[in-house]
Amino acid sequence: MDNKKRKEEEKHYIDLYNSTNTNARGIAVDYFYFKHENYIKKLMGEFCPTYKVKYYDDLLSSGKVGIMEALQKFDPEKGRFTTWSKRYIIHEFLNFLCEIVFQCSVYYAKLQNKIRKVIKKLELEGIKYTFEDICEQTGLSKKIVKRELQMQDMVILSFEQDIQYIY
Repeated sequence: MDNKKRKEEEKHYIDLYNSTNTNARGIAVDYFYFKHENYIKKLMGEFCPTYKVKYYDDLLSSGKVGIMEALQKFDPEKGRFTTWSKRYIIHEFLNFLCEIVFQCSVYYAKLQNKIRKVIKKLELEGIKYTFEDICEQTGLSKKIVKRELQMQDMVILSFEQDIQYIY
């Protein structure tokens, strides 16, 4: 399908989605779900391949929630729906994984990931690092770093000594 026809088709279904007729709105939602299901699956493979098999249905449902979120603000005159919806779909994947799989908020997951990356970087460089090094490199306070390390099942034996972990 060429760009002009695709744009016209998306515009038609967005008009249906924005109408007051609930049947027309349902037809538009079904169109976008069906038309973009393979796109959601592709994004699942790119952004959460480790969890794709175990949480396939949940991730697919999360992707459909992302489609719904994207529909609310999509303007077919400004671009393709796949481009517009990508960030919404990925955001819903992230929410699902953090809340259900990792059982923490997106905010805390990002903090923990930031700390893990710094620790891994320092270890790969062969640097014997301190607690303060982690604080400095992440830009986080001692209080936050301590809490997040404890959340990662790591115990800090001393603020002054090198970090030691007990798994």
